[in-house]
Amino acid sequence: MSQKFPHVKLEDVANVRAGIPSREIDRPSDDGVIPVKVINPIGLAGTYLSKVEGEDASLPGPVATRHGLKEGDILTPSRGIFRASLLDKEPEQLSGGFQLVAGPLCHVIRVDADKADPAYVAWVLSTPTIQAKMTASARGAAVRLYSRDALAEVDFPLPPIEMQRLLARAARDAQALMIARRDEARLELAITTQELSEILGFNA
Repeated sequence: MSQKFPHVKLEDVANVRAGIPSREIDRPSDDGVIPVKVINPIGLAGTYLSKVEGEDASLPGPVATRHGLKEGDILTPSRGIFRASLLDKEPEQLSGGFQLVAGPLCHVIRVDADKADPAYVAWVLSTPTIQAKMTASARGAAVRLYSRDALAEVDFPLPPIEMQRLLARAARDAQALMIARRDEARLELAITTQELSEILGFNA
């Protein structure tokens, strides 16, 4: 049985900003630079990021600090297929020791943990309901473009914080089970393929 909870806009519980501008990445600097990895939409695989493959870059210290990501940040693409990915650990743990910044084709959502649970917000943004809202707001015919303002205006139900955590945990457990079953199915397929190949003499 559904329950009624107050609805909020994303901007009511989080700061929503664009990723680092291209000019910040390409600008040369004589100051001390910090090696970072830049996350692009192709790296947003799944709701919970446990590992990040980004492009190497060297940024001036102040730029790296200003655009640096933190554990609990949520990334969404600014074009293409809409999805949301939560930085599940400290950036250095996800990237093999590098600071992380979101690329120019990403938006960054930094949730106020006193108002909402980041994992809950990431899950909500990954639901078909929100994906449909973002698709409806998108501009462009060949490639969908999602504006920062449209993302900030997305509204969703906000239950008490403890319920948010329970819902996020249940969603995460379900996703982990799906991945485990998918991996089991792939292993079973590989074993069956190997056995059938041997019957046919493919490995001779």
